[in-house]
Amino acid sequence: MEAGCRYVVCGGQDCEDWHDAVDMAFVLANADEPGGADAAPLVMTTWHEKESPDEVAFHFIHLTDFEDVAFRNYLVLHLGAGPEEQPLEATVISHALHRWQAGGGGI
Repeated sequence: MEAGCRYVVCGGQDCEDWHDAVDMAFVLANADEPGGADAAPLVMTTWHEKESPDEVAFHFIHLTDFEDVAFRNYLVLHLGAGPEEQPLEATVISHALHRWQAGGGGI
């Protein structure tokens, strides 16, 4: 939150729990500010339970811009390791390159 995060896309095991934890972190990070979380820049969150790596990556790269926020930089954070990790990395890169080639932003 302190680094300026504006959107968190959660996928995989326990993704709804991570989504809820990010929402709570946003509220707590702004609790002492005038107006609280209602006055802070919104941090959007979504969770994608039982979706394929390609579906999660597509949402992450192509569907996260909102209002006056158009992302040019992305951070993929993997927690844990497993056989699904490589397909997710490859599909995120593929979608990001497609968006970049189409003139839709940086990687």
